[in-house]
Amino acid sequence: MKKINLLLLLILFTANFFVVKGQSIIINEIYNSSSTDEWVEFLVLQDGLDLRNWNIHDFSSSGGSQAPLTFTANALWSSLRKGTVIVVARSENTFAEDLDPSDYTLTVKTNNSLYFTGNPFTIAGSSEAIEIKDASQIHIHGVSWGANNINSIVAPKVHLAGPAVSNTSIFFNEDDLTKIGIAANWTMTGAKSLGIGNSVNNLNWIAGLRARSEGSGTVAIAPQIVNGDQLINLTFNYVRDTQYAITTIKIIFPIEFVWSQNLNGVATTNFSADKTISGDTVSFNNVVFSADSITIKIDSVTPAIFTGYYKFQFLTGSA
Repeated sequence: MKKINLLLLLILFTANFFVVKGQSIIINEIYNSSSTDEWVEFLVLQDGLDLRNWNIHDFSSSGGSQAPLTFTANALWSSLRKGTVIVVARSENTFAEDLDPSDYTLTVKTNNSLYFTGNPFTIAGSSEAIEIKDASQIHIHGVSWGANNINSIVAPKVHLAGPAVSNTSIFFNEDDLTKIGIAANWTMTGAKSLGIGNSVNNLNWIAGLRARSEGSGTVAIAPQIVNGDQLINLTFNYVRDTQYAITTIKIIFPIEFVWSQNLNGVATTNFSADKTISGDTVSFNNVVFSADSITIKIDSVTPAIFTGYYKFQFLTGSA
């Protein structure tokens, strides 16, 4: 099988429950100004990402929660391509907005009421925490530094020692989600690189996200919150890219998960295929779509019991 598309779904365990969440967007850079002309750069990791009613939430230098800045329901936010770099800039910045996503870059100011409502962030040098949350107020990614904000946001995040020096940027240097929570992969006081990537590795990652390889599409997993000590049913919702021929699909479970491995527990909608199971892999061959959006449901799955991150692989391609 020719591997075409790989989605990593991260599962975060806390206490007796865990969150299943596709990592769809990250904070890639934060510019800390000596004045108020600050900005935050986001990198989209998922095709078709809908940011409407999401918000950017930050904390004060003492760890106090601030009122968020919310993405409006404007169509600009409704279907963003992976590899898109979004610079959200306070109104005090003198550079112009860029509202055309066709080149995978957007620059939008916080006082533009077509695209934002609420309160703009204020980056604090001594201690800061900033996160992006989805429309259901579920944390997606965050960055923090300094003792007063060490526990302000949950994972996935990176916490840095700080402080942040005025007129410098805090940014991610690497090219993979598995590296994003490691402080050594971040620069605390670097030269700003507005909207263009932060290092050779980071630039290459962005370029790779923008490459439209055969079989590109989007996939999401549900539910997002389940109890770690009970059976669950997993649903994969996949939307294919009609530019490419998809005839095979594979779902690979992490080894820490237990499930029946029985075809009777695998249900599909909007496509036909020859289904097989081998170990922790469910394969669909000779796929014929009856709609561009399909669903795969797998019943009776027992989650892992230990705290950590776990990867589901959803592979599509042509035989």
